[in-house]
Amino acid sequence: MYIQLFFILINIYFTLGLIILVFLNNNLIPSLRYQRYSLPHGFRLLSLPVSGIRYWKFGAGSESVILLHGWTANSGMMVNRAKIYMKRGFTVYLLDAPSHGVNKTTFFPNTVQYARALDELILTDRITQPILHGVSFGSIAIVFAVSSRKVKAKALVLEALPSSMDRIFFDMMRYAHIPVPLFYWVGWISTESMRHYFLRTQTRFDLTSITVPIFLIHGQQDKMFPCQENFEKNKKLLNNLKKNFSSWEVGGSSHSEMDKNKEYPEKLNEFIDKVIGVNIIGATV
Repeated sequence: MYIQLFFILINIYFTLGLIILVFLNNNLIPSLRYQRYSLPHGFRLLSLPVSGIRYWKFGAGSESVILLHGWTANSGMMVNRAKIYMKRGFTVYLLDAPSHGVNKTTFFPNTVQYARALDELILTDRITQPILHGVSFGSIAIVFAVSSRKVKAKALVLEALPSSMDRIFFDMMRYAHIPVPLFYWVGWISTESMRHYFLRTQTRFDLTSITVPIFLIHGQQDKMFPCQENFEKNKKLLNNLKKNFSSWEVGGSSHSEMDKNKEYPEKLNEFIDKVIGVNIIGATV
């Protein structure tokens, strides 16, 4: 009887572990995957010719920005940020990640695929030195794309950026209240699979190779990528290397919700002014 119970518990344990493994590596929660979102009038929905990834485009200004959203989210989370650029007359692109937003469902979407979609968008629309603005999952994809030196940007706005890819899955497990010691092997498999994928695709997560201006934004109350272990480490790294960067720790803000702070438009506009100069064209939103 005890032996049977033991094997039943072992079976339940590994079944739960496999469910967690799939959960960590996929965007399959229906309430998140298929949530509808609306964009301001004037955005056009287009498709990339090779990957079929969908993106939205607004305006035809001389300056461009591409905004990349977070994990399990979609371009709808970037609307408040996009409006700041729209008011300045930018051409604004919103890029839905693979298996996110209006894109078809695929298994094991990752930030490398998102980085490749970003590269394809820039080549397809012949975008010259855009500002790249990402949140969490999107900011990681931007670092991948720029580290590869394939993507040429004017500046980067990186919100909720982790300091390393080595413990990202463990951070996600803690955030989801999954006991890491009990399911350590799940985080380890996810991390090693990601590392193998990086080696195979020659992908690097390397802030040290970036030479354009960077604006780091991080929520003080971020429980997924805590400030001390991520934001502060990124600041220290960039400061030691004497990189051209600005930073803002947003008081009271949680993960990916920094745009709700009343100072957000002012802080972002200050950075844009440094990058392209004061050039408010007066577009309406």
